[in-house]
Amino acid sequence: MTAAKVQAPMLMHMNYKVHLPDRDFSLGTRHRLTPSVYAGIKVKEDCQGRKEAVTYSGPTYVATRSGKHSSSTATTHAKDFDRLLELPDFVALFKTSDVQLKPVLFMSVYGGPDENPRYKLVIRHAISRFLKHDLHGLFVFRNAPGRSVFNRVERRLVYLSRALAGLILPHDYFGNHLDGN
Repeated sequence: MTAAKVQAPMLMHMNYKVHLPDRDFSLGTRHRLTPSVYAGIKVKEDCQGRKEAVTYSGPTYVATRSGKHSSSTATTHAKDFDRLLELPDFVALFKTSDVQLKPVLFMSVYGGPDENPRYKLVIRHAISRFLKHDLHGLFVFRNAPGRSVFNRVERRLVYLSRALAGLILPHDYFGNHLDGN
């Protein structure tokens, strides 16, 4: 803290809660991409029982959808989950050494209308995945509103946003579905 012609050291204690706004992207109304980000979280085997065991590292998968032509729903998230099970980067997280799916799965979700664990369609898809993959336990949970700073996927969005800021995609590079209409 500075004062006119006088500067003195000062010790200050700030007691506050960490709070960041939840991700609410301001997007254009016509041409927008909606990302669905999935992060695998590695758990250190030599630290079991301690909070340091759960890391922020692991593979990341981003599914993008055209906001104009399709939307992010509980059904699309269920299909993305099935796709994750087959991706080589996620195999070590989901499957045992004998290529069997691990029996217990924890899923932390953002909690929007397409993935809120209280909604019937989300519950229906969770039950479907539970039965399809013969799981012993499936836990779907979310952070309290305003607590996105503690969400491991949200932390990965920072790097994604930084890398994609100002990026312009040519309309005809990825196909001709974005024409003059």
